Order: sequence, then structure tokens, then C-alpha cells
Amino acid sequence: MGESIQGLGAIVVIGGACFTMYCVVQAKNVCETAYPASGGPQNDRKRMLCISQRLKFCVTFGFYIMDPIGSAASTVGQEAGKNTKR
Repeated sequence: MGESIQGLGAIVVIGGACFTMYCVVQAKNVCETAYPASGGPQNDRKRMLCISQRLKFCVTFGFYIMDPIGSAASTVGQEAGKNTKR
């Protein structure tokens, strides 16, 4: 039983890492298409802002996928804290 849970955990972590890498590549491609380098300095700033916003999402969501137990425990803990403060 423990081996299957470890295997499932490994699959979840690998899946989260793959999602994050794919998301980062797609963020770069989408932003470079929307704001090409030939557009001058104004496009450079817009492209970097676009990429940074998308990377933040990719990394945040990717880590959320890779740590479902920790994320769920944190959410449960926050809700429990809210309920005890009444």
C-alpha cells in the first residue's frame, strides 16, 4: 500500500513539474508573439511584463499541483482558524 502511495506522489510531483515547464515555454511564446522584438523598447517592456505575469501563474499553480497535501492542509488549517475565532 505504501509503495503505491509513494508512486502516486511521484506521479503528482512529475506532473506538476511537467506542467510548470510547459507553461513557462508557452508563456514565453505567447508573449513574444504578442510583443515582438521588432516593436522597439516599448514592446520590450510589455513583453517582459507579460512574461513575468504569466511566469508567476505558472510557478504558483505548478507548485500547487506538486504539493496537494500541503496545500490542502494549509487550506483546512486556515478554515479551522476562522471557525475557532468566532
